[in-house]
Amino acid sequence: MNKAEKLVSSEAVGANIQFVEVNGTMYPVKPPTINRVAGAVACLSGLALNDGKTIRDVLNIQENAREYARALSFLIQEDYELTDELAKGTYDEVIEALDTAFGMISPRSFSIAASLTKSASALVARSCR
Repeated sequence: MNKAEKLVSSEAVGANIQFVEVNGTMYPVKPPTINRVAGAVACLSGLALNDGKTIRDVLNIQENAREYARALSFLIQEDYELTDELAKGTYDEVIEALDTAFGMISPRSFSIAASLTKSASALVARSCR
């Protein structure tokens, strides 16, 4: 089976979906799209975050738990409707779920997205001169 066939078949059976549990409810998490990552990161961008090597290290500030729930809602279903329900979960549940969702991004995909972002920023900068 070639790579494309494997991708289609795993998508058809949901092999790349992971489930996270928050407040006693299981939520399916698909590998994040660029839009979902951007929406989640937008929730976190105004927060004072720690330096760290893992998502858990970076997000280890408990006073931001509501914004973490908001980011998780966007990663799960690309809107903020689940925020209130997810905010009822424990801090550790929400952080673990974020870690799982962000962990579904392959290093190669992240590298490509970062490169494209850098290129787009350079184009915008040139056009503003």
